Amino acid sequence: MKLRKYLIAFTILFVVFASKCGKNATIPDELVGIWKSPTFKYRDTFFELRKKVIIFRTKEGDVNSYTITKMKREKKRNDEWILYTIYYQHNNLKTEFTFYYHPSQNGLIRFKNQLNLVWKKAEH
Repeated sequence: MKLRKYLIAFTILFVVFASKCGKNATIPDELVGIWKSPTFKYRDTFFELRKKVIIFRTKEGDVNSYTITKMKREKKRNDEWILYTIYYQHNNLKTEFTFYYHPSQNGLIRFKNQLNLVWKKAEH
């Protein structure tokens, strides 16, 4: 009977731990920084990732900052690109920012909905 209780408790802990893996609100160090695209269309824009904040600068010069509520990381076995989804609140709506990250060249980012564009980490 005791063994059964321990197994149930272990199973519950494992399920809770597994559901939290890959889903926290802290950005990994390799993503922290200002990201810019060399594409002419986006020359005056950027997005910045901090540990718990995401910031966007628009073409018009507006800068918008949001607190990250959750982050999800997905890595496929034979793919060098990592899929990240950052969740934040915007106008009381849950918003997702999804992109692929590659560690080469000090980091490359491609938006999931714009795979033809590349964003690179700005030099300090």
